[in-house]
Amino acid sequence: MPRDSRAPAPDTGTRNMDWPAQCAAVIPCLNEAAAVETLVRQVREHLPAVIVVDDGSTDATGERATRAGAEVLRHDQPEGKGAALQTGLKRARERGLTWAMTLDGDGQH
Repeated sequence: MPRDSRAPAPDTGTRNMDWPAQCAAVIPCLNEAAAVETLVRQVREHLPAVIVVDDGSTDATGERATRAGAEVLRHDQPEGKGAALQTGLKRARERGLTWAMTLDGDGQH
């Protein structure tokens, strides 16, 4: 039987969760030095955990992300967006974070 939409949702234990403290922003990047520092600073206004995966950039992407306050993981050579996302999500799990959101390194998504 469908739940009455006017009835309160059942409490799944997440109502009192500190959502920002349990979230990692994972940002895969390849040669995004022009945008990544501003993006990381903006995200850090809302979330303390920002993980940038520098996917083999040949510019200053990693250095600028670090300067802005991100934890930076680096692939020595490009492995692709999917691999960079996997690296970042794995690190978020290792840090014990409950959930993650992903953003593009150029700030478009």
